[in-house]
Amino acid sequence: MTGSEQSEILRRKFSLTGHHDDLLDEIVEQRYASRSEALRAAIQHHARYISDGGETDIESLGAQIEEIGDKIELLQEKLDDRNSVVHIGGEVANSVEAESQTRTDSEVEDLIAAELSEEGALSINEISDQIDKNVTRVILAKDSLVEKEIVRTSEADASKYELNT
Repeated sequence: MTGSEQSEILRRKFSLTGHHDDLLDEIVEQRYASRSEALRAAIQHHARYISDGGETDIESLGAQIEEIGDKIELLQEKLDDRNSVVHIGGEVANSVEAESQTRTDSEVEDLIAAELSEEGALSINEISDQIDKNVTRVILAKDSLVEKEIVRTSEADASKYELNT
């Protein structure tokens, strides 16, 4: 639109409800010099919010939000499917890890039994230092050996353990 087309004033007749006529009067009182100026401003303002498809931007945003919601729902379903596969895979991994841990615990038990056989009664810290394993693993393995009645608390010193002979 050229400058001369913008400045050319056309006369139009409009029909307004009583409510809209009152609103127009209020708008004119607050900001504009005339009813025509207020109508032109309102039309210009409204035109900014109409998309090429004839929808208002809000309607367009509503449709976009709905599309995004559908996509999120689809992604959530895919994640749920993937998580169920990972969970099953995790159970298999946990089973392999548990088997490996059992072997490792058994090795620690063997080391403890060998050390007690060689050295006699030892405390948890002494066993840990001698076999170079962490105290927590030594305690767990010692408890298992006590349960199997391979190791017992030393009769001479209750803070030490010895082979149950």
